[in-house]
Amino acid sequence: MKKRQLKKKLLKHHLANESGEAQQQLKVFIKIGGFEALHRFRVAAKKIRAFITLALEASVAKGMKKEFKPVRVIFRKAGYIRDAQLRITLGKAQKASRDFIAKQHRQLYESTRHFRLKGKAYLKKASKSHSKLLQLVKSQAVKKIRTYYTDQLRWIAENIDGSTALLHPCRKKLKILIYNYKFAHHALKQKLDKDYLKALEKVIGDWHDNYLNCRLFPPLQHKEKDLLEQVRILSGDFYAKATGKNQCIPF
Repeated sequence: MKKRQLKKKLLKHHLANESGEAQQQLKVFIKIGGFEALHRFRVAAKKIRAFITLALEASVAKGMKKEFKPVRVIFRKAGYIRDAQLRITLGKAQKASRDFIAKQHRQLYESTRHFRLKGKAYLKKASKSHSKLLQLVKSQAVKKIRTYYTDQLRWIAENIDGSTALLHPCRKKLKILIYNYKFAHHALKQKLDKDYLKALEKVIGDWHDNYLNCRLFPPLQHKEKDLLEQVRILSGDFYAKATGKNQCIPF
């Protein structure tokens, strides 16, 4: 009996859209600037990485990690710019010292200047990665996609109410499920509540951002309890809310 698969055409279309968006937003930032374009580039890059993660689980990702590596490097460099900008915004809100704000502005200026100076090289690498990745796309077995989603949802259901150390790993898994659902839903028997998954991912993200920011601004620790309570409330009965089922059974 022939195994059911998601067709290469569908998967290639999805990856082409995300990779094309990454290239477009990268070009906008390099030529014009604007932190919204940089943010959109990073989101698109995360979606490409999520696609590769699922392809690896389906055993059809040979060579993809290697071809994506140049984009990962650009993504990391873009992160330095994003981090400096966020620290400036947060520092002003927390009435940080002038020296602190000035230091962040210098880091922002230097990281942005360095990034845009390498702009042409980055665009060339991103374009080459785009072409290579599309050439490597293969059909994915429906059964493997279903197994992946079932296993990830089970893992989250079992760990999201545990140690806070597991919240960020839960968030990473949620992102992959959300990003790939755009095409993966064709393989699943049961629909997922994508809005719920996105809401849960966001509240975990708010908690994690605050947790990291506390290192710079300890007074933010007063928000920890409320943020964790929001996570606790929303994550209750996770599997049932995500799938509409009361038990962790394959779908």
